[in-house]
Parts: sequence; C-alpha cells; structure tokens
Amino acid sequence: MKIHYIILVHKHPEQLCRLVEQLETEQTDFYIHVDRKVCIAPFQEKLNRPHIHFVSEREDILWGTISQVRAVLNCMREIRKGGEEGRVILLSGQDYPLKSNREITAFLEKYDTTDFLFHFSLPSDVWPRKGMDRLCAYRFGLSKTDGKKQVKIEPYAFTFRNVYHFWLLLCYKPSLFAKAIRFFFAKRRHPSGIKPYGGSFWWGLKFSSMNYILDYLDGHPEYWKYHLYTANPDEIMFPSILCSAPEIAKNVQNSDLRYIDWGEGKESPKIFTMRDKEMLFAQSKLREDFLFARKFDPDVDDIILDEVDQQRRKV
Repeated sequence: MKIHYIILVHKHPEQLCRLVEQLETEQTDFYIHVDRKVCIAPFQEKLNRPHIHFVSEREDILWGTISQVRAVLNCMREIRKGGEEGRVILLSGQDYPLKSNREITAFLEKYDTTDFLFHFSLPSDVWPRKGMDRLCAYRFGLSKTDGKKQVKIEPYAFTFRNVYHFWLLLCYKPSLFAKAIRFFFAKRRHPSGIKPYGGSFWWGLKFSSMNYILDYLDGHPEYWKYHLYTANPDEIMFPSILCSAPEIAKNVQNSDLRYIDWGEGKESPKIFTMRDKEMLFAQSKLREDFLFARKFDPDVDDIILDEVDQQRRKV
C-alpha cells in the first residue's frame, strides 16, 4: 500500500529527518511543507532524496488561521499531480510513530475503505461556547507573527467582551474600522449545502477523499471565502466537507490516528518526556489506531524518542 505523508514543519530539521527515516519504506513518499518564515535549506540538505518532495508553494503559517489549511491544500495538490493512489496521512514535524511500519501498513490495509478523522457536529459541548462563536463571529488577526493574537466580533452583540474586542481591533488596526463596523451589523451566513462539523486538524484519508476535498473547494469558492474570517478553520473545514457527504461520512472513523494528551488544559497538547514513556507504550497497546503520538520536542527531552524507537523495533 502506498502511503503519502504530508508533514508540516517549522523547526528542528534533525527531528524531521529522524521522523522521515523512521517512516521510510519502498511504499512511502513525503510531501513536506516548511513554514515560509524559516529557511528551507537546512531541511533540504538533510533530506535530499527522490521520494521526498518539498512543496514549493510555501505559506506563512499563523496558528488558528486559514494559512494552515492552505499549506495542507498545497501538499494535496502536489500529491494529486503524482496520481498514484494510496493513503494520505497528515503529520506535524513533532509527531512520531508509536508502531512499526509493518503495523502501520497492516492497520491501513485492514481498514482500506475507512477515513480517519476525529469529528463532531456543531454545536457541541466539546468546545467552549459549543463552538458557535467560531461560526457566528468574525475573526480578525492582530499580529502578522502571532496567530493567537486575535479578536472575534459578534454581530449585534453588545456585551463587554464584544465591545472590548472591537476596541482592541481599533487599537491594533485602525484601518479596519470600516470593515469592523460593517461586520458588526452583518450576521454571518453559513454556506448552504454543507453542515458544520468540528474536529481534529490531523487525519488519515483515502486518496479519493483527498480528491473530494480539493474538488469541493474548487467548486464552492463561497465556502473558502466564508472561512477567511473563521477562528481555527483548520478544525472545521475538513470535517465539515467530508462529513457532509453521505457516501464518505458513513466510512469516517472517529480517530485522528494518534495519541494526544490535552490533560494540562492548555491551547497546545502536552510535550512528552521520559516520564511519559510507560504511558505511551500502554496507550499504543490499548488502541490499535494509535499509530503515532503528538507531540515531542528535543529542546524539552531528547531521549524519549530513543526509547520509542527501541519499543518499535521489538515488534
């Protein structure tokens, strides 16, 4: 089975190289998007091989913005040009396999008609405010370098929070005053023909489902335009497109193929260290769909990946 890995990366060339080397087989290729804010040369120097493709259309990725979606779509289009069917798995440079390549391939062959995407319909208690603030409010970024500096303007909402966000927007970007006023009195209209879903940005899809996403966005420019002002559209667009298509939705399994620990209650998941070693191995044995774990950082712990490699070699 051919596996196309999409990897989004913005730091640590050595970690990316290690990830790729652990996943390399005769049936894998890699489509790597390096954030435009960083120099691509150190990544290319370490991974100069025919089956490794550095995507030329690079995005300046900001957390929680549509730039993340655009980066993935650029990779998808490169995969489609190649034309070879197979699985498409989205990873970050800080993901790492918990299972051996043999186990990964066997799992994907076992579920060859299944897409893997954690999802839920909106509104949902999974997200604060049931996630409806993402759909009802207009998101404005306040910084060109920090996507987390953003405000949300809710139409006709005369609350302290909304007025405060309006004031912040004018302080940071007074040039947007006219647009903010217009949006304050214009309710957002969700595009018809598609239901809103939330979920994980990370997934594993069939080649045909990847093509469906690309074709849908090509044929529905209004859906893309709508999400230009959505907070964290990366966690909405892919689940909504796939789960609104009945023939695809019936084969979508609620999994993003990796173990992630959100227990610390932060906007980013826990970074695993040696203290988490036994827990990682236990989770891998507990769930057959935990093919990977997220996330790891050599600046925090540079030994844990050695332990994971030893465990994978035992299988």
